[in-house]
Amino acid sequence: LKAEISPEELLAIVHRVAERLTEKRILRGRADASRDLLRQEFYRRLVREGMEAGEIHAGLKELGPDLPERNLRLILVAVDGPRAPRPGEEEIRRCLGEVSGGRGYWVTDAGDFLGFIALADEAAASARRALLERWAEAIHRELGKEFGLRATVGLSAEHQTHAAWPSAYREAREAVVSARFLRGPGQTLFFDMLPVKVQNPLTPEEIDRLALAVLVEGDLTGIEARLASLESRSAVQAGALAILLACGRYLNECGRVYARIFGSRDLYAELCDCPDLAAVMKLLAEVAAEVRRHLGTEGCEGRSAVYKAAAWIRQHYMEEITLPRLAREVGLNPSYLSALFKREMGQSFMEFLTKVRIEKAKELLMLPGLKNQEIAEAVGYPNPHYFSRIFRRVTGLTPSDYRGQRPAPPKI
Repeated sequence: LKAEISPEELLAIVHRVAERLTEKRILRGRADASRDLLRQEFYRRLVREGMEAGEIHAGLKELGPDLPERNLRLILVAVDGPRAPRPGEEEIRRCLGEVSGGRGYWVTDAGDFLGFIALADEAAASARRALLERWAEAIHRELGKEFGLRATVGLSAEHQTHAAWPSAYREAREAVVSARFLRGPGQTLFFDMLPVKVQNPLTPEEIDRLALAVLVEGDLTGIEARLASLESRSAVQAGALAILLACGRYLNECGRVYARIFGSRDLYAELCDCPDLAAVMKLLAEVAAEVRRHLGTEGCEGRSAVYKAAAWIRQHYMEEITLPRLAREVGLNPSYLSALFKREMGQSFMEFLTKVRIEKAKELLMLPGLKNQEIAEAVGYPNPHYFSRIFRRVTGLTPSDYRGQRPAPPKI
């Protein structure tokens, strides 16, 4: 510092130092946030996709925590409760932060669920299992007390190597989905309690298509043909189970749960007792009939939801409308609503939305004084060039050409 310094100069120096300290804190905060994002992406890939051993060890060393290769389990948590308002994932994770006493790591992106890598190092297997059961009980209790949510908890088998994480994810997912959709929310299920452990032979696309055929059309012919192509009884059971679970997922998202439809009937056990394909198909036919009765697709409930969706589109066509948003408005699963809409209206949701918007645009084009860009925005197309392209595809004319067809105003 100078031998003599004015108060103003001293104040300026203090301000500069404070600014530099603030900048450093901001940069440090950004670095910590970036590191957390990298850690989350690492664990997402580790759990859901798998990695080479060298990449796993390098990632654990760099990002932490250092997971021992022993007694590893994955816990997946699904939450059910009021549609709105719902707490965010960060709030739920914060609520559950003390459940394990720091003996694990939450995986932010575990698909539709909260994922938790559990570190239970007790020497005896029975002690480790008892600890996990206590954690599950605490998850149920804390989510219910704090947010009024019902948690469903699925736990993988125990693994002794990091290379097994994708298998642990599939196991925990099958456990949580089975408990949630076949037995209702609020359950805890270990993978080793499941009677069918053969990996599902059907692709996700096949499962959705076949489940929707059951729910919307009551058509089991596609299911029978696909299951008949499988080589073993266990593969048939695993495929049928996947379809049952998909139906359960749609039911749950429509506000219904398998347990409320079938009571204490254990569909899992019944499926495992089926000796052949004919018995499996008989069970699926019974399930389909009961499910369709509750969904009301043979009566007017399905049509009512579609007509409600169509009416909502006509009222909100100028807004940004997506299938998930429309499904929320009518209280149905997006894929299920899409299939119902196509059946009832003879066109897809997007085709109907486009038709409504273009018809409204035609009306506005007949009015003097409105620019094409204003009309595009008024009917839900922020981009006027995209609007012109859609308009021409539907009508065969550009908006300007269509406007040119307007009769000239009468002479006075």
